[in-house]
Amino acid sequence: MRAQFCGALVLLGTVVAAPFAQAGEFNAKSLLTGERAAGLGGAYVALSDDSSGMFYNPAGLVHADDLNASASVNLISSTVTKYDNVFGNNGYQRESLEIVPGLVGGIKRIGRVTLGASVVVIDSLNEDQSEDFENVVIGSDPMYDRLLVQNDYRARTYNLGLSAAWPLTKKLSFGTTLYLHYKDKDASLLQRASRQMQNSTAGQDSTAIVISATSEDSEYGLKPTIGLQYRGQRLSIGLAASRVYPFNREYRYSFIGDAQTPDQNLALSYIDTSDQGLNGPWELSAGFAWLGESGMVTSLQVDFIEARSTAASVNPGRVPPRDMETDSVVNVALGIETPWGTNWRSRIGLYTNFANNEVDEAALFERREEIDMYGLTLSLSRIKDGASIWTVGAQLAVGDGKASLGDIGFGGAAASNTAVDAKRQRLNIFVSTGF
Repeated sequence: MRAQFCGALVLLGTVVAAPFAQAGEFNAKSLLTGERAAGLGGAYVALSDDSSGMFYNPAGLVHADDLNASASVNLISSTVTKYDNVFGNNGYQRESLEIVPGLVGGIKRIGRVTLGASVVVIDSLNEDQSEDFENVVIGSDPMYDRLLVQNDYRARTYNLGLSAAWPLTKKLSFGTTLYLHYKDKDASLLQRASRQMQNSTAGQDSTAIVISATSEDSEYGLKPTIGLQYRGQRLSIGLAASRVYPFNREYRYSFIGDAQTPDQNLALSYIDTSDQGLNGPWELSAGFAWLGESGMVTSLQVDFIEARSTAASVNPGRVPPRDMETDSVVNVALGIETPWGTNWRSRIGLYTNFANNEVDEAALFERREEIDMYGLTLSLSRIKDGASIWTVGAQLAVGDGKASLGDIGFGGAAASNTAVDAKRQRLNIFVSTGF
């Protein structure tokens, strides 16, 4: 019986550990930055001629106005992820709803050099929910009458930095941005599984398993971005590269479990800390834009994110891994901007946001989500003197795939990482202003 409870505690603990992952760890383009860039589906490396260009390709700043500033915010940022066959045959849903700052930035030309500063939020989640499941199977244990789950999750990634750009020739320019990268993630998950005695009064448990797990993970580092841009009369081509180099990390994970029966009590605890961070993957982008005579702009972009190995940082055989190995991924984006007279511009964008890992490669107790996302963006801008006064837009992305959520009860299989079906939807309503 003691071994059975010990197994139940460990297995249930893997469920607790499973939600400790940020959406951006599986999909790189959760939030699109900048008012014009977001409306074009993120296809902005070949344009980048306003303050949001500091994030996409600072080389394009040489084509911006002498003085340019903008600010954007996601008034609604909603993410819903649904998993099938979790906790027996139940479904499980994670929900995040918040207001997320987008970008604040400004640029100024001094002689031949264009200087700028910006603050960007590139990913964010905010979950606070309670779930109550009935008739749940945990490993090889008999069925539990109830399982209560309380999930709290906060995660956000900021980039704050300075940019500079200057022309190399009449048509070719170079730019660089040095961001201070900061990522903060706090999570806690409480679960209580209970089973009543056959002849017990209401509310009297014969067995109860309580699991509490918390995770705190913050990281500081530098994220340099370099870019080149060629701009002719009609054709514009852009190249950009960036990577995160962490120089400080504070990671702490704690696990407490308690199993009780009328005859015995078993408690387990585990704490893991680390200050070791990993370099991020290289992110490489190439874009092409056609500047039509009528003012219509068509932009196409390809993004490549390299694979990342975490062999030096992952805890072999422990729960949960501190970091996750990722695969290389290629995403594409297409955007079209259409002028409506001299005072209005509309934009539409299509983009992919593919998962950077494969569920089949998940180790035991490791969480992975292989959900390929497809996005659509729309925006409308009010123009005065050639610059956007305000913009309102929406970003919608949907996708489905598989998820390996750890163990216990997922997919109805114990002691395995049986993948379950998963679906995700992300909606952002953004507004911006500038001059």
